[in-house]
Amino acid sequence: MSGFSKKSTAYICYLIVNVWWYLSCVIGVIFPATLIYEYFYSSHPDSIFGITLPLEPSLVTLNEEANYEFLDIDSVTGTIDFDFIMQSNPIIYIIWSGFICIALGLFLYGLYQLRSLLKRTINGSIFTAANIQRIKTIAILLIIVEPLQWLTRYLIRYSLADKAHLLASQQANINIKIPMVGEDWMFIIIGLIVFTLAAVFEKGNEMYQELKLTV
Repeated sequence: MSGFSKKSTAYICYLIVNVWWYLSCVIGVIFPATLIYEYFYSSHPDSIFGITLPLEPSLVTLNEEANYEFLDIDSVTGTIDFDFIMQSNPIIYIIWSGFICIALGLFLYGLYQLRSLLKRTINGSIFTAANIQRIKTIAILLIIVEPLQWLTRYLIRYSLADKAHLLASQQANINIKIPMVGEDWMFIIIGLIVFTLAAVFEKGNEMYQELKLTV
């Protein structure tokens, strides 16, 4: 079975995912190392992640010298850096570090499966048992994203139990200050998966047309 040309959808997706994969692997090494360094060796760490949360608007005071009668404050957010959490409760910092490293590992595993699927696809090995298993694995990883977000919110409430009076609601998010990681990239991943499926259908249609010509 012939593979895809260098202008095909699958090949372009593979190039994008391949670059993303190697950069993510570098981050996957640097990120845990930075967390360990901050915990053991940095007396005043500049944490690479924190909690972004909605605050009570009453906590914000505007400059009284100016007239802000036209301005209605109904949404205020702030970020609690994890160096504060580490100083106040090192155990919670360890729990958060472990949780985020596990989530990062699942992200890398899913990206590896997508990369392997695309690599097999451009080489012409499309309809195989291994590729079916890869697609199932990617689907499972996408399904568990929402439960992981539920667990994240629970950990946030647990971490900020003594700061509940500051919150405008129970909704808060983890803010990771490194590129290519986080839920903001989820739509890009889903888009690449859809492009991969499009490449599979493209190859299937090509095989069908060849079969009709043969018959």
